[in-house]
Amino acid sequence: ALPAWAGKPRHEFHEYHERQAQFPPEGVPPLILSRRQFLQLSAAALAAAALGARPARAADEGEAVRGLYFPGFRLGNPEKTAAFQQTVLRSRANAVVLDTKGDGGVVHLAFDHPLKPANSARSAQPQALLALLDWCRANGIRPVARHVVFNDARLAVTYPRLALLDKAGRVWRETDGGQAFTDPASDEVHDYNAAIAEATARLGFAEIQFDYLRYPTGKISEIAWRQAWTFENRTDAIARFLAVAAPRVRAAGALVAGDVFGVTAWRGELLTILDLR
Repeated sequence: ALPAWAGKPRHEFHEYHERQAQFPPEGVPPLILSRRQFLQLSAAALAAAALGARPARAADEGEAVRGLYFPGFRLGNPEKTAAFQQTVLRSRANAVVLDTKGDGGVVHLAFDHPLKPANSARSAQPQALLALLDWCRANGIRPVARHVVFNDARLAVTYPRLALLDKAGRVWRETDGGQAFTDPASDEVHDYNAAIAEATARLGFAEIQFDYLRYPTGKISEIAWRQAWTFENRTDAIARFLAVAAPRVRAAGALVAGDVFGVTAWRGELLTILDLR
């Protein structure tokens, strides 16, 4: 059921039904939320409330993909997993996005590569990921892998020569104690990520969605760049990675996609990281 406050006017609101053509179905009133109320609801819960019980199914050829995201830190949590599955089945979702290589470099699947850290991350959940992938197949849901590329503290700390370093020679952090990045220009980093992406595709994921396919933000003036900080060098680094990874992913039977750092649409100072124009 919709919450009691749904549909009441607010001076600042989101009309969620405008996000998707033919949504909501005819006869269902618009869901109007204040900004605070909108943020209080997860995307999955909002979709379930607005759409009600409808069978989930995989996207047909040429049909829009309507997916819900399940973050990697919830893998292995039976209650969260069951709630997510119920939401997908109740909604019109025909796809799910699952973390396969998550923030910080945690990999939730088995793969082989010379740079693979000796010890798996304690938060890695390969069996839980496989179980969700099997569930997708059984329910006709398109599985999409979210693969975080250069935001990879595990690889950066294990191999500082592959990390972005500060001017004192230490692994650079985006904030104090924050995210560490591997060097986007490193051929070894490209090959490592391509190997994981290929292994992900061979598991049966329909699409590999590369996230953090960019240079970092934050105190980048503290970074000791190995290459000059130019648009051409940054563009070349990203293009070279995709030239390595995309053919391997496609040969393994999956599509290639990339996430966009959305705030660059209105924060002009970040255009050096990603220029949507």
